[in-house]
Amino acid sequence: MAKSIMEDPKNRVCWACGAYAPEEHHVFYGVANRKKSEKYGLKVHLCSRCHRDNLDGVHGQNKKLDQKLKEAGQRTFEQIYGSREMFIQIFGKNYIQEDEKMNKVVLMGRLTRDPEVRYSQGERSMAIARYTLAVERRGRKSQDGNGQQADFINCIAFDKAGEFAEKYFRQGQRVLIAGRIQTGSYTNRDGQKVYTTDVIVDDQEFADSKGGQNGGGRQQQETPSDIGDGFMNIPDGVEDEGLPFN
Repeated sequence: MAKSIMEDPKNRVCWACGAYAPEEHHVFYGVANRKKSEKYGLKVHLCSRCHRDNLDGVHGQNKKLDQKLKEAGQRTFEQIYGSREMFIQIFGKNYIQEDEKMNKVVLMGRLTRDPEVRYSQGERSMAIARYTLAVERRGRKSQDGNGQQADFINCIAFDKAGEFAEKYFRQGQRVLIAGRIQTGSYTNRDGQKVYTTDVIVDDQEFADSKGGQNGGGRQQQETPSDIGDGFMNIPDGVEDEGLPFN
């Protein structure tokens, strides 16, 4: 069995209240998640009251403690194993509740190419779409004096948003996105460490009316009725062997 990554495995003090704690609790429980908690060491010791009591126990009505444990477990996982997207891909949900205003970005730009889409491996396959937006810098001319300077922003959309991007986004379209900035790193095929900065997409929509690449209106409801499935709120993202795309 894997050792706990959330505490000293020899600890016998309740994670919640500090009392003697002979019982082991898998932070993410249920048939499938219990096995994953065991695999990744996401478990702590709890006293019988904090563990099984109907009112105060995590398996009872103490939802506040349950949420606190899950947040702590996710943060520890992210520190040791990888990104938030990797956690969501494995456990299927983000448990960290935080003020989105701390890391929020809204961009409008044109797609420099069609999205590149791959699907993650594992029990729950998830679409991972990468695309780049050319975002103009207001009031700044390009070096040759023709047109505006632009920043090229790498964006990643997951799950339903990734499927939507794959189906509807094409090179040259102007789109509006909202998300959060995420930095990371990976080792390329030459053994060199590469640092990355991406925008993880929470919401995305067309910035032009249909047929009007230079228009200022938003996309009218002229696409299939499932268009809303692409506008998803990803709390906070999946790092797998397919990311980043080289």
